[in-house]
Amino acid sequence: IGDWGIISAIPRLLKEKYPDCKVYIPSSLLVKKIFGVDTNLMYDIFNNNPYVDDFRDSIEGEIFHDHYRIYNKDNKNIPLVEQILKFWQFKEKECKDSQPELYWTDEEIELGNKIIKKYVGDQNFGCLLISKRFGTQKGQPDKKTLQRETKVLTEVLNNNNLPYFYWSYKPLKTTPFNFINKILNLRHISLRVQLYIKSKAKINISNQCGTNHLVVRYSKIYESQ
Repeated sequence: IGDWGIISAIPRLLKEKYPDCKVYIPSSLLVKKIFGVDTNLMYDIFNNNPYVDDFRDSIEGEIFHDHYRIYNKDNKNIPLVEQILKFWQFKEKECKDSQPELYWTDEEIELGNKIIKKYVGDQNFGCLLISKRFGTQKGQPDKKTLQRETKVLTEVLNNNNLPYFYWSYKPLKTTPFNFINKILNLRHISLRVQLYIKSKAKINISNQCGTNHLVVRYSKIYESQ
């Protein structure tokens, strides 16, 4: 999801620079044809985006994108999306507003606001996300990483005493973070509504996770990398 999310501002930026261009996103059918995987993540990111012309089930000709040729391997702090935009002749100042962006429907906004209102009213709140990468290195449990991430995230949580919506890959009571002021498990809410709720949070806290990357435009994000 992070891979789709970090390019989510590109449709708008392309349309602003090249008003006559067409922006197409591969459909789940096309992604399965090319990569052999089932996913709907492109819809979670690009649904309702006014700068996307269509989701396409097929393509003709070659897809070519040679941003690798100009990739600056000596500076890993340059966001990938800026490297890609450079291929499209974007100047540095034209790349600055390239953080991930989402366009929710009126129905999604209404439902998200209703959930927020029900559980926290008008007060500030946070979101905690613990993904299955927590305490691992290259997919394997790692004691040193577990200790470091537990320490870092606990410190941030203790410094931000808020009610928390949360999502955890296993029951929160089996993690080191069961002490938070829990208000609602987001697991059974659609991803796009989850993202709307996260966008309204004062703070989002997680181990490294693509889902949190999507709301850096809207909320303060703390990640243990």
